[in-house]
Amino acid sequence: MIAGLLAALVAPLSLRGGPATSGDLDLAARVRAAVEDDRGYQALHVSEITPTSVRHTGVGSIDPGGAEALGAATPIELGSITKTFNGLLLADAIARGEVAATDPVSTYLPRLAGSPIGGVTLEELASHRGAVPPFPPPTMARGLWGLLTNTDQLSGDQLDWVLDQAAAMPLFGGRGTVQYSNLGATLLGWALASAAQQPDWQTYVTTRLLTPLAMTHTRFAATRDQIPLDSPRGRLVGGRQAVQGVSPVYQPAGSSTWTTPEDIARYAQAILRGTAPGLPALDPRFAGEQAASPGDPRVGYHWFTLTVAGRTVQWHNGATAGYTSMLVIDRLAGRAVFVVGNSTRPVDPVAIRLLTGVADGPGSTDVPMPVIALAATTVALVLIAGAGFAAYRARTRLQLVRATAGALLGLSLWRVAGPWDHAPGLLWILVAAATAATVMLGIARVRTRPWHRPRLAALSWAGAVLALAAAGLVLSMGLH
Repeated sequence: MIAGLLAALVAPLSLRGGPATSGDLDLAARVRAAVEDDRGYQALHVSEITPTSVRHTGVGSIDPGGAEALGAATPIELGSITKTFNGLLLADAIARGEVAATDPVSTYLPRLAGSPIGGVTLEELASHRGAVPPFPPPTMARGLWGLLTNTDQLSGDQLDWVLDQAAAMPLFGGRGTVQYSNLGATLLGWALASAAQQPDWQTYVTTRLLTPLAMTHTRFAATRDQIPLDSPRGRLVGGRQAVQGVSPVYQPAGSSTWTTPEDIARYAQAILRGTAPGLPALDPRFAGEQAASPGDPRVGYHWFTLTVAGRTVQWHNGATAGYTSMLVIDRLAGRAVFVVGNSTRPVDPVAIRLLTGVADGPGSTDVPMPVIALAATTVALVLIAGAGFAAYRARTRLQLVRATAGALLGLSLWRVAGPWDHAPGLLWILVAAATAATVMLGIARVRTRPWHRPRLAALSWAGAVLALAAAGLVLSMGLH
């Protein structure tokens, strides 16, 4: 009983949207129908856009059990949709005569001169066809650690360090094939700012795009105090609040863009009206493998193209530690849909369904359980089962300590990276309670047994300490 209650206190939360609603009620009803199953979503905001009108609605509660929905003026984290700003600005810079599409990036970032990445062209960076790795290796390693520990690991990188890292890196495969690269998008943004003789990328994008389109609530956080104070916290799988990251360098890739649905509606309207700069960026011009674009892997300058039921649409999505977003535009029909949610479940299918009315076409089907969740579940259950068996069969007290630590390790890993967008947290509680019961049986068996076997004291204590340390580390990740 006590074990079950303790497990319930720390169990992963299976996010559900809740009844909160704001804005256009008719659109809200269509959003709920498009969602079908709200597991993994917390709060969603949807903007339905034409050249002359915008309809906004929020469905679901910002916080579990709360009554407030995401509003049109609520600050939200945009993610990689920011890359489309660079796409438009590249096409605009070409039209201005500032750059050529085939210019090597080292023309504008001379620290890359003579390196493999320095020879990659601007249009290759804008279409992810330059074989540029996703991030510098140290950043990639820190980023993975940050995902596990729910900590910000990008804020310390500086531009010169990133350029020096890029100059020393080999290409990642062959040029000409679409391989998504945040580093490539970052280099493109800083190269365009340099070509325009702007002091930094933030000044450049504000001058060329945000100010002309009246996107007055869009900002790029380089420090934590630049994050809007009233911004809702995103939620990770299992319900943990996500850390709000900042980055002075990776802003062109979307690392720390804060905006509002109203601002993104202005952006989409300018594209539909033909008043945004650099509109040729949306035109599909390259082909390549791109898993995120099922059925039609064409790409322009940071815009992907998808064909659904004979309709051609341009799109880009975004994902941060606690937000997901999707902007999809049908220029021929004069319609666009923007969807953002403060959880990690992708919103792409919702946006595609609302724009096209197709429930099971390319891009409109739900993403299956992520491979990482399946792998974590498999590893965790093997650890838990093995530890439970070892606890029941323990012949010394330290054997029981090691087995208990192994069970805690498995349970903590499962809590951090399990499939809680698809499975109820009650499953974790039941497994944790059963594991605790097995450990209690083991305790009853070893109460009168020695701490360790003769002549194995040092090894037994070392194993127990290491097992407890590993379990404590992963447990702290799960509770952070």
